[in-house]
Amino acid sequence: MGRPRGDREPTSPRPEGSADRRALAAALLLAAAAAAVFLSSLGNGFTFDDTDLVAKNRFVTEPGHLRTLLTSHYWAANDARGDLWRPLTLFTYWIQHRAAGSGPWSFHLVNVALHAAVTALACLLCLRLAGSLAAASAAGLLFAVHPVHTEAVANVVGRAELMAALFVLAGWLWRDRRWSPLLYLLGLLSKESAIVLPGLMLVEDLLAKGAGGNRNRIRWRAYVPFAAVAAVWLAARALVVGPGVGSEHAPFNGVPAPFRIMTAVLVLGRYLGLMADPRRLSADYSFDQIPTVTSAADGGFLIGAAACGALLAAAWALRRRLPAAAAGVAAFFVALLPASNLPFGVGVVMAERLLYLPSLGLCLAAGTLAAAGTAPAVRPGRRLAAACILAGLPSVWLSGLTWRRSMDWRDDFTLFQTTVITSPRSAMAHANLGAAYQKLGRMQEAEEAYRRSLQIDPHRAGAQYSLATLLEATGRPDEAIRYYQEAVRLRPDDREALNNLGRTLLARGRAAEAVETLERAVALAPDAPTPRVNLAAALLHQGEVERAGRLLGEILASHPGDASAVRILEAVRKRREAPAGGQGSTRLPAP
Repeated sequence: MGRPRGDREPTSPRPEGSADRRALAAALLLAAAAAAVFLSSLGNGFTFDDTDLVAKNRFVTEPGHLRTLLTSHYWAANDARGDLWRPLTLFTYWIQHRAAGSGPWSFHLVNVALHAAVTALACLLCLRLAGSLAAASAAGLLFAVHPVHTEAVANVVGRAELMAALFVLAGWLWRDRRWSPLLYLLGLLSKESAIVLPGLMLVEDLLAKGAGGNRNRIRWRAYVPFAAVAAVWLAARALVVGPGVGSEHAPFNGVPAPFRIMTAVLVLGRYLGLMADPRRLSADYSFDQIPTVTSAADGGFLIGAAACGALLAAAWALRRRLPAAAAGVAAFFVALLPASNLPFGVGVVMAERLLYLPSLGLCLAAGTLAAAGTAPAVRPGRRLAAACILAGLPSVWLSGLTWRRSMDWRDDFTLFQTTVITSPRSAMAHANLGAAYQKLGRMQEAEEAYRRSLQIDPHRAGAQYSLATLLEATGRPDEAIRYYQEAVRLRPDDREALNNLGRTLLARGRAAEAVETLERAVALAPDAPTPRVNLAAALLHQGEVERAGRLLGEILASHPGDASAVRILEAVRKRREAPAGGQGSTRLPAP
């Protein structure tokens, strides 16, 4: 590593090799601290989105899907449409599943190792930006142990954040190397947020290199390879998911731009609050935990605007005396900008995982201030220890919070029990808690959680469907039908809801309605056997024996030995052999 630029604390002469060794030793020690504080996550299972994206993602767990995995959107195994493309992150799940199996511990171990590596790079980069090992070590220590990183580290799918940050920091640290644009591409293939690397480099050029008044000229030609990489990535991404950003279900769709921007400013204030006091962390901030701001007199908006304004004013005031602190503040806002909902609406209103890379900017500012605060009273040779002690005092508290918070991600039940406390207005949190209760067989509590979710958001199709399955399981089919019907109305292409609605209608003797509903389910999934088996049963109940028989023959041709189809085919045979006017009976297969 080359000598750091900018203001340096006065030190006794020391060979450059010794300085490099000290920097490397500090980076390795901080990496060890980062790993140690997250060891409590190694006992966690698959939680939240881990289940759909890793544990039950057929493109990850089944052989023969590698090409599909790399050329499909992020949620392709669960949804026909999506606006995210993160093939490198999915590839790591694919290769890890083959190397270490499906146990969650190895996935968590890789996440912890990635966080340790990111922390080491963060320390080395902060050293270059601040020109002070004391400032870099204090910043790295805060970054290593901050609880706001638990969602990115303790949740397996947070790996996208970790990998994007790893490649962005590596590309930034070695920005003058010819292979740095390749690191940029790897970051973009990990997560879209890596697009910010050129902006972070510009922050360094405008602020950090101005330390001591020696401002360097910006070499715009150096940005050309990064622009070319971004253009190639955008073109490839457009081929997979289409142009633009934001899905049709994004929270700010249809919301006027001023309302979106004011809400984004409120959220920025909350992000700053979490960095200062991370005691109330949440896995979910979706509807209606953060209502849309519709007035400039809104208290949350005013607080957010004041907090952001004060931070930017402080950075401006420090730009000459402590340029690294100013650069850290600027880096925070630049790194967060694409996911902030300020320039355009994205898929979430607020999420702690989005703070993973941006938080380094605030840690750099805090570390720089800690090092500067020790300078008047501490001899130059002791400033490293003094700055680490100053940063270490809050880091002990932060480490305890991080260790405890990581265990909240142990399983869905633990996670969402906590989440409904910190985000009581989140419809998704209550619905997921209901699912966790239902899995444990605690039906009454599950029902209460589902109904609370629907009180917050009556248009939540998933909660309507989940409550319907519970009502059916607890012997209330007529109530279940009403909720199935509402789920289908809200999401007409939900074949599972259509299938269960049709099956329940048939069980209540409403065969004609069942046939119509099940035909819609079959049209959405022509190759799925279950809706076709249920349709055959409904046809048989209507007396369409021959049509039911033909359909069952088609099912058994493509799915030989399907037990439900065989059983209903036997009922068809008996109906054919029954005397004219005779009645047969058909027990329907379970959903």
